[in-house]
Amino acid sequence: MEKTTCNQEMTTQRYSNKEQKVIKTKEKLKDMLTFLQDYLPLANVHSNNFILHNIWDEYLSEDIKKELKLMTDDAVLRLNERMLQNQNEYVQAGQTKATNIADWKCSSNQTNTTNNGDWTFSSNYLEAAPRTGKVRNLHDIPVFPVEWKHHSIDHFLKDAAQNTLACSGLVSNLDDLICTDRTPLVISNFMTSKKCHEVNIMSDVCSYISKNAGVDVIVDMGSGKGYLSTQLVYQHNLCVVAVDAQTINTHGAQKRASLLGKQWDALVRQAEEEVVEGERKKKGKKYKKRMKKLAMSGNIDGEIQNSNENTEYNVSDEVLNDIQDLMNVSDEKSSNNFCCENMGEISNTEKDKLDHLLNDENKIYDKSDDTGDKEMEDKLDCILEENNEFNGIEHNKLTKMENIDLHDQLSDINNVRHSMEDSTSCDKQSDSKSNSNHSNIRKHENEHLSKTRINMKESKKSKKEKLSRLYYPITVYVDERMDITELVKQTGAHSGEATLMLTGLHTCGSLGSSLQNMFVNSSQTKVLCYVSCCYHLMNEEFVMAPFTDGHEEEKPGFPMSSFLREHEVGLGRAARNFASQTINRPTSELKAKSYPRSLLQKILYDITGHVDDGWKGLRKLDQKCKDMYQYVHRAFEKLKLPTDKITPELVSEYVKRYKEEEKKLAIFLQIKSLLAPCIEAVVLLDRYLYLLEQDCTTDVKLVQMFDPVISPRCHAIVAFKE
Repeated sequence: MEKTTCNQEMTTQRYSNKEQKVIKTKEKLKDMLTFLQDYLPLANVHSNNFILHNIWDEYLSEDIKKELKLMTDDAVLRLNERMLQNQNEYVQAGQTKATNIADWKCSSNQTNTTNNGDWTFSSNYLEAAPRTGKVRNLHDIPVFPVEWKHHSIDHFLKDAAQNTLACSGLVSNLDDLICTDRTPLVISNFMTSKKCHEVNIMSDVCSYISKNAGVDVIVDMGSGKGYLSTQLVYQHNLCVVAVDAQTINTHGAQKRASLLGKQWDALVRQAEEEVVEGERKKKGKKYKKRMKKLAMSGNIDGEIQNSNENTEYNVSDEVLNDIQDLMNVSDEKSSNNFCCENMGEISNTEKDKLDHLLNDENKIYDKSDDTGDKEMEDKLDCILEENNEFNGIEHNKLTKMENIDLHDQLSDINNVRHSMEDSTSCDKQSDSKSNSNHSNIRKHENEHLSKTRINMKESKKSKKEKLSRLYYPITVYVDERMDITELVKQTGAHSGEATLMLTGLHTCGSLGSSLQNMFVNSSQTKVLCYVSCCYHLMNEEFVMAPFTDGHEEEKPGFPMSSFLREHEVGLGRAARNFASQTINRPTSELKAKSYPRSLLQKILYDITGHVDDGWKGLRKLDQKCKDMYQYVHRAFEKLKLPTDKITPELVSEYVKRYKEEEKKLAIFLQIKSLLAPCIEAVVLLDRYLYLLEQDCTTDVKLVQMFDPVISPRCHAIVAFKE
């Protein structure tokens, strides 16, 4: 036992942390590909051909079909849940947390491999495809039966669960990447809840990493509408170059950034309110209108509190309205209401109004319970929120503005009342008091309005300056041979030798692999942080793209690592397309949305005698039709095929004949979906391994960034260079 421990320690000492990750990643890739290589036909079959090619019988074993037929609809729907339970059990049992290479040498006997020469990637499906050099054409294999290695669903689920990222032992937690001992503000700025979740977390991560790494400029590749870029600018004050290939996206991002600047302070206050109160309170339109009018008149613009005592007053709506009425008296009427010559002519109605107001004043001073304080805070928050949403006043400038003290205003009104009562005996004294009070109120109001206008101009100016100083959107096609440093200089974001960080939120297709190559090739780029998506839109080196004649000029995005390239690993476009599916979102109904298209494919083949790859434009056409006959008829018209043979009776006959296939297709897709996380794991671990293989990288992390239920493409690749 002591000898074994000693050997493990010596083995660990021989390998650095990075080398341990390389070997561990290779071992996991071997396990995953060994599991997947026999199920690639299942992963690449298209649901359009389910009826035409009799997929149920050709691609499922007899044991699996029997078990599936005995299962209820609810049991089939719970297959994803069972797989997730298996994942959790493996993680909780600690089976995925081997910490050093010696542990992996001891525990990974299932492949019986310790080096690249002992393992080969062998798929009969890929070998059966015709080749052009090393490139396989999978499109010429319409039907290829699956050689099932598992004789039960439970056995299949357990093996599939083990070959996912969750059970790889290679995924870091977000806590390992940044300091999470804080309460983040969730800024909701014109985004869906999904995008809001992604942008807030991604911006926090990018900000934390960039500041610790001394980054000067962040380059956001595939920035789109600028969701991530503007968040980094406004919330974290970071310099960002936003790169997108579409001009319309760049222009849209600039517009959005400008509008966001006007609303940003209000959005921040809403987020702060949610942190304190636990929810965002919605105010009615009438209430907001009244508060906005008050705020714009300059009467209330900050927290109203007694300067001598730390007491907050609960101001009723009626009191606020009465103050508003008194202070918004026009210049023409002010002489009649407040001038000393006419003080005695104030009507009884106005006297009653003042009495009522001052009675409310006494109630204000007497009320000090928690409820009153809270109501007062709500009204003031609303006033601040509405004032800033309209004017674009920055919060830090707003709090510095001189506020009109409500207590002083009410005291002035009280003095007016006393002067009115004593007017018969002390006319001159009361006249001078009332005139002085009126002048003070008007003076405060004019001073406040003047300062408000100044701060509004300063706020707008500062927002524009901030945007022009930190945000640099540009339209350019992203190519891995692009000189990032030169691009940053051209935008004017930095003129010297800047330290750069590359980022991208859901980089589509081969953009993710291009980002990695740019990161490796750029000496000034020190940090990489991105999340991938749309794996089907990248090319493979050893599998021909189905919709092009050979490979395009774009460099293949899979495989990237030298390890998988040596073994000429291929997956297939349909398999990569299916890798974007998720098993984390529960399904409430066992239904195959693609069934109408599958039945149409059978009818097309039976009538025309062939299936043409050029038949496009039928996507979601069935959703626009009231029944199957109308769908088939419109499809034939759209494909410019003769419709004389398409009759209601013919279509009705097909519907009856293949009625049971609809449920079979739904069950088949549930089984197929269990392979999706395994395929995604291979793609991401290949990219992860590629970065680990580079001499320039000091550390590479694979991090679960988002909640997989909210955002299924939730894993980020983060890499560092010296």
